[in-house]
Amino acid sequence: MLLSKQYATPWPMRLGLAVLLVLLVLAWVLYLERAAYYDLAWHVVMYLKSNSLFLQNRRFVAIVTQWPTLMATRAGWSLEAVLRLYSLVFVLYYLAIFLLCAFWLKNEHVALAVPLMFVLIASRTFYWAQSEFPQGLVALLLWYAIVARQTPMRWDRHLVLPILLVPVVVFSHPLVIFPIVFLWGYDWLLNRRFRDWPYYALLVLMVGLYLYRSATIGGYESQQMTFKPNLKQLFPHYFNLTSVTEFIELCKGNFIALPLLLLVIAAYYLTQRSWWAALRLAWVWGFVAVYVFVVVVSRPDGTEATYLENIYLPLGIFIAIPVTTELLPAIERSRAVGSGPPTSCWVTRAGAIHSPGCALAYAPTLCGLPQLDAAGNGLRTPISRTTFFTKLCQYRPFAS
Repeated sequence: MLLSKQYATPWPMRLGLAVLLVLLVLAWVLYLERAAYYDLAWHVVMYLKSNSLFLQNRRFVAIVTQWPTLMATRAGWSLEAVLRLYSLVFVLYYLAIFLLCAFWLKNEHVALAVPLMFVLIASRTFYWAQSEFPQGLVALLLWYAIVARQTPMRWDRHLVLPILLVPVVVFSHPLVIFPIVFLWGYDWLLNRRFRDWPYYALLVLMVGLYLYRSATIGGYESQQMTFKPNLKQLFPHYFNLTSVTEFIELCKGNFIALPLLLLVIAAYYLTQRSWWAALRLAWVWGFVAVYVFVVVVSRPDGTEATYLENIYLPLGIFIAIPVTTELLPAIERSRAVGSGPPTSCWVTRAGAIHSPGCALAYAPTLCGLPQLDAAGNGLRTPISRTTFFTKLCQYRPFAS
C-alpha cells in the first residue's frame, strides 16, 4: 500500500525550495570563503594535483560533488569558475535530492527534511561543505523517502534503489549508523511494520555492511574512534566535561531550535494520548540524548566549532522527521497556525549562515590550503586570497 506523503497546502514545499535557493545564492557569493576553508581547500589541491577524484576511506558519496568540478578543470575552465562550481555543486546536490523526493517519489514529508536539516542547527557547517557526513545524510533521506512510502514493502523492483543506496550511505561516515537506526525505528513505530520482512531485510543489510566497514576501516577513522576508551576512563564524571558545557552553550545560542522543537514535539505527542505516540516521543528524545552523549564523551575536551556543528548534524534529522511527518500535517489540519511562524523561523536560521559571527569571522583570514606534515595530516595555515589563487595555479594550468 502506498502512503500519502504530501501536504494539503503548497507553502511547506515552497518554503523548503526557497531555503535551498537562498543557500545556492550564498554558495555563489561566498564561493571563496567555502573553497578556501580548511579541508575543502585541501581537497581542491589534492585532486587538482592528481587530476582525479580524491576519495577517502571509501566514502563513495563524494563522487557526486567531486566529479563535476574535476570535469570543469579538465575542460580548462578558469580558476574562479572552477571554485564557484565546487561551491555550488554541494547545494545543487541537496536541491536535486529535495526535488527527487518531492516530485519523483512524491514524498514531500521527507523532502522538506532536507532543507530543514541544513538550517535547523547549521551555520558554520555551510563553510565545511566538503564533509561527506551531510552528503551521506542526504542520501539516507533519499533512501528513507523511498521506503517510507510503502507499507508493507514488497520483494520487487522497488527494492533495487534502496539496496543500491545502502553502501553509499553506510560508507559515508562512521556516525551515520545512528540516523540509520533512528529512521528505521521511527517508521516502524509510525506504521507498525510487524510483518514487513523486506523492511527487516534492509536493516540487516545496512547493519551488516556497517559492521564490515567498521572491521575493515583504518587510518584516520580508526584514530577518531575514542568513545569506548573514554567511556571507561571518564566514568563517572561525564557531566563535568568541557564538551558538555560546550553543548549547553550551543543550545542557548546557535542550537536554540533544538530544545524548543523537542518541547514542541513532546507537547504534540502527549496530546495524542496514545502508547504509540509515547513510544515515538521516547524514541526521538532517546536518540537525541544518546547521540549527544556519544559525541561529548568522544570529544571530552571540546573541538573546533565548525567541526563540532558538522558532527551534530544528525540531531537535525532526529527533529526534522517528526516535525515534517507529523507536526506540520497536524498544523495544516487544525489551521491553528499559518505559514508565518515557520517562515520567520527558517528565514532567521538561514540568515545565521551569513551573520557577522559566522561568515565574516572566517572570510578575512581565508583559513585553508593545508600543507601536509610528516605524519600526513593537514596543517591549517591562514593565507591571503592572492596566495590561495597563486598556489592553486601551481598545481594545474587554468584559463585566464
